[in-house]
This record gives sequence, C-alpha cells and structure tokens, in this order.
Amino acid sequence: MKYMKVLVSLSLTCILSTSIYLETANASGGETKSNVGITFKEPYKPDLKPDPDPRPDGPIEHDSGAVVLASGEKYTDVLTASVLANELDTSLLLTQKENISENTVKEIKRLNAKMIIVIGGTDSVSKSIEDKLSQYEVRRLGGLNRYSTSVKIAEEVRRLTGTDSKAVLVSGVDFPDIISISSFASLNKEPILITETSKLTKETADVISKWNISEITIGGGYRSVSKNIEADIKLSKVSRMGGIDRYETARIISENVRKLTGNTEDMVLVDGTNFPDGICINSLANLFKAPILLTKPESLHKTVVDEVENYGIQYAMIGGGYQSVTRNTESELRVENIERIYGDNRYDTAVKISQRYSNKTRPLGINQRAEWKN
Repeated sequence: MKYMKVLVSLSLTCILSTSIYLETANASGGETKSNVGITFKEPYKPDLKPDPDPRPDGPIEHDSGAVVLASGEKYTDVLTASVLANELDTSLLLTQKENISENTVKEIKRLNAKMIIVIGGTDSVSKSIEDKLSQYEVRRLGGLNRYSTSVKIAEEVRRLTGTDSKAVLVSGVDFPDIISISSFASLNKEPILITETSKLTKETADVISKWNISEITIGGGYRSVSKNIEADIKLSKVSRMGGIDRYETARIISENVRKLTGNTEDMVLVDGTNFPDGICINSLANLFKAPILLTKPESLHKTVVDEVENYGIQYAMIGGGYQSVTRNTESELRVENIERIYGDNRYDTAVKISQRYSNKTRPLGINQRAEWKN
C-alpha cells in the first residue's frame, strides 16, 4: 500500500529535465536560459519502473547534470539552496570553506555530474574548492552576504518554477524555522528570502518591490521575524506560520504541508537544537512530500508526540545520528517503520542523503522496523 502510494505520487509529479546550456535556446523549443548557464526544458514524466534491487552506491546521472554544493558551516546558504536543488532534481552536498571531503568528491563522481553550482561567496566556499573541481563546469551563485546570496538563489528558483508572485520569508540569523519552512517552500515551489529579526533587510526589501511580489508567507513567530516587518513589507497578503517556539512553529508548518500534499502518514524528524543534520534533509522531505518536525535530542518533544497521535504516523525518517536524536527519543516515537539517515559528520550525512535520494522508488521507512517493536 505504502509502496504504491509513493509510486502514484511520483508518477503525478512533473520533474524538470535540465541540461548544460551550450548554445542559444530555440524560441520554439520551450526552453529558458538560467543565469548560471542551464537550459530548462519542458517538464516530462520520468520512467518510474521500480528497481527490484536499488543500489545507492551504483552509478546514476541526475537529469540536470548539475550538483549543488554549499558551505556546511553556513546553514542559510544550504537551506535557501535546497529549493533550487529540488527543482533541479539533484543532490545538495556540503563542503568546508577550504577543504572538500573525499567522500563528497566521490559522490559528485558517482552522480556523473557535469556542472557544480557553488552556493555563496568565497567567504563561504573558497576559490580553492573551485580549483579542486576544475574537471567540472563550475558556476557560482553568491552575493556579498547571506541576504544577497538568497536573492540570487531565489532568482533561479523563480525561473525554474514560474512562481513569480509568491515567496517565503524567514529569519536569516537562526536555523530552526528555516529548516521547517524549507519543506513547505519546496513543495509549494516558492523561493526562500531571509531577513534580520527586527528589520527587513534592504536586499530583501528591494527584491520584494522589484519583483512585484504580492504574497509573502513568514516562517516563524515574532521573536524570529518581528511584527514590524509585516508592516514594512506593505503587501496586501502577508501570512505567518509561527508558534510560541521553534517546535510549535514546525508543527504549524507541518499542518500546512499536509494540507498541501494530503500526506498524513509520513514525517521527517531532526534535532531542533543544532543545525548540521537538518540542513540537507529537505531533499528527502520534498521527495516523500513530508513535513520536517523538530525535537530535543534526549527526549521526544510533545509537539511530535501529538503529531504522531493525531495523524497516526506510520513512517518516519530521522536525519542525524544518535547524538542528534537518541535511541530513547527514537523509541518514544512509537512509529511502525523508522528509517535513519546519517554519516560520521555533516558532510558524510549529506552524502548519505544524496545516495538515498537516488533511490526514489523505495518508500520512506520501508523494511526498517522501529526498535521498540523488536
């Protein structure tokens, strides 16, 4: 039942096929040129024939030929870029500023990448990383700061999705709300813009006006994005998904994701006290049309307990190892099938997520029984 649900859901989803831009797009060919040099073709439906023995370590080539690479130390670059990676139907990998791990390089090779889209300026991902990836075509989406970088990413998302009247706005100075809202933004095909807490950042204010955006969804309560900012936006339609804290905000966003997708069986769970394991999980949340919930590491937060009980959650994915979400917290979930994605560190976790993303036809949590059932 679950297996068929995912296949039907995927078969109804049109994924954008993309290719490296090598020549001027034919006006009659339904193509749009991107600023980073990608040609976006008309949507198509992928071959969804199930692989009886999916192998995450086997060779695979994403339709875009592109891989997105961002700093593992600056969560805003990663999370704003997650919507872009999802629209490109490709992996989002992480690097240190001056060093890219061997496992990340191997994963790029496994994906048969042609282009690497580097996110952020050289203060985030240095020029030396570009030099180490010189065998690929490297393009950079980066601004002078996190706010201008988010604008450049949003420009690309708008081109891919055609969503030019809506955007998501979230704090650029704290991570929890942007992790939670990333799933809603991707599923609703909206770019993510970021702001300071008490004042609408100039870069963001300028593009809201320039792009003639008519609808903004704020992710987070008033301590994340102040009430003054709502007035500063000066739009006819400004809504907010925010609670008294990060956990309640995640639950409210979850409700909206479920209204959007109709998925009441699945959930993704990450540590709400530290960002590394949660920053790449959006690709899998988007794949399975599932919301991202937050918990404390040592015990399951009440908002998650309520979510499981209210919806009768059957399948859960935990992002991160046992220091992020402990075995005790996992057992408190009381979910029939649980799948955990993690590596030795945030960079290897991103690789594991990429490998899992390759197995699109394998349902979430399949064949992995929760420990409390064993």
